[in-house]
Amino acid sequence: MKREDARARYRQQRRESSLRQKAQRDTIRGMLRPLLGGARDRAKAKHYKFDIDLDLEICKYMEQLGRCQLTRIPFSLRLNPGGKRFNDPFMPSIHRTVLEKGYTKDNIVLVCLIVNLAINNFGINVFTRMCESYIEENDFLIVPTQLEGIDRSTWSPQVFFDSMV
Repeated sequence: MKREDARARYRQQRRESSLRQKAQRDTIRGMLRPLLGGARDRAKAKHYKFDIDLDLEICKYMEQLGRCQLTRIPFSLRLNPGGKRFNDPFMPSIHRTVLEKGYTKDNIVLVCLIVNLAINNFGINVFTRMCESYIEENDFLIVPTQLEGIDRSTWSPQVFFDSMV
């Protein structure tokens, strides 16, 4: 009888623990935590400087209003039906503005995963060219209020990055 009681208690504790973990994963903190671990692992493997923490990451998320620093697209914090994260193109990703400086407080921004992959694989110039070409070809899709205060003749992602260095 004691053994069955112990097993039942164990199963109940596992269920409760699983529910707590799921509830935590559904928070901004829980969603951003894996990004930090991945950045720490990459920094260690490539001998980059690393001085960021989860609180900084959350501050960046809040400062950026939950949007990509470059495209202003809202971040997706969805989980797949099994409860695990998956590579949604609009999930947040930690981007180093100057690769050689590593993961430091003054060198990171949060961008959409797809933006970070494009820049890391092809460079900022290709990303800029693609964005500018898209805007040029699809100008009718941009709502005028999105352009308020932006000098389109001089702004580009490269100008943004240069202003951060």
